[in-house]
Amino acid sequence: MKKYRLVFYIFFGLCFSIPAWANSFKLIQSYPVHHPIFIQGLQLDGSNRLIYSAGLYGRSEIGYLNLATGKTYGVKKLLPSVFAEGLTVTDDGIWQITWREQMAFLRDAKTLTIKKTVHYLGEGWGLAYDKRQKVLWLSDGSSKLQKLDAKNFNKISEISVQNNGKPVEYINELEYANGFLYANIWQSNKIIKINPNTGKVLNTYDFSPLVSTLNLTDPDSVLNGIAHIGGQSFYITGKNFGVVWQVLFTQ
Repeated sequence: MKKYRLVFYIFFGLCFSIPAWANSFKLIQSYPVHHPIFIQGLQLDGSNRLIYSAGLYGRSEIGYLNLATGKTYGVKKLLPSVFAEGLTVTDDGIWQITWREQMAFLRDAKTLTIKKTVHYLGEGWGLAYDKRQKVLWLSDGSSKLQKLDAKNFNKISEISVQNNGKPVEYINELEYANGFLYANIWQSNKIIKINPNTGKVLNTYDFSPLVSTLNLTDPDSVLNGIAHIGGQSFYITGKNFGVVWQVLFTQ
């Protein structure tokens, strides 16, 4: 996602019509996308419209993705000097964050126009909303997740994400679902399930075998984008993947 790159490994795997890997997820459906999108955030809104945030300087935007046609619509472009990152839907609208610009935009839930801009310290990578507590979770590429006031982005607290006692770095796109946080890890094709109270990683879902079927050559084209549908069902995608998958987490 950023200027520098880590070494990227693709694990060899088998592909079936409706596969299950390591008993952790099942592929339910594939939805081709009309043109590749550099996805930084993905979420369903209250009307079951799939909203996306796309990054890169000069190409950042927010819009809707119609899975039936694979086409985008209602797209709003950002200034060329802004690198868009994650987004999340709240009771007040849609928050979209930026990478190094330290700005978050509150957008109208129907028109996607900017209603308010707030500033925060540090980088912004992923964003998720806990509707029950009315708080946001913000990632910055480290092992830390900040808990923020959903009204003004004021910091409430933070947690350190750890797996077997070791910090998990490069936490990227976020989704809050079923009382847990789900996160992409930058430059990998894995999603982790996090206990937001303790920061402990509860499960790791490795989508490398599924991603390998796309035969991607760009090392930046990795898994990024998690949208909760309901229950254990999610939409997932990646940067310039050209496809959105519906998957069922089985663990």
